[in-house]
Amino acid sequence: MSLSPRQVFERYAYLGAHHDADAQADLFAPDGVLELPFAPAGVTRRFAGREAIREMLHRYHARAAQSPDTVDFAGTRLAWHETTDPGTVIAEIDTRLITPDGPTELTLVQIFRVTDGEIVSLRDFWDGTRDFANWFRES
Repeated sequence: MSLSPRQVFERYAYLGAHHDADAQADLFAPDGVLELPFAPAGVTRRFAGREAIREMLHRYHARAAQSPDTVDFAGTRLAWHETTDPGTVIAEIDTRLITPDGPTELTLVQIFRVTDGEIVSLRDFWDGTRDFANWFRES
């Protein structure tokens, strides 16, 4: 039995919080796509295929794990939206971060398209006011 779109999102978020790039990538279909439409210049915005996504997630998590910022899960808010397409779900996330300069929030909207329990498309729109774009850079 395959996971529901919400279960896929919950698993993706859990694995991301634990920096498990391989398990996160394994949630994608072999030809899945991850897009970062609001990424700044110099950051790749589209990753096509599970292995390209895996490579990017490894870079991202390696850099994120070095960050002094931590997620305050109790202070993070999630709004969940189901759509008329049963395979498409939208998550609005206000992630509360504890930083050396004090608490702050990172706002994200993620649109998941899931087929047979695998992510076929993830569009990750994040608030560019928090400078962590270098976590996505190739070099």
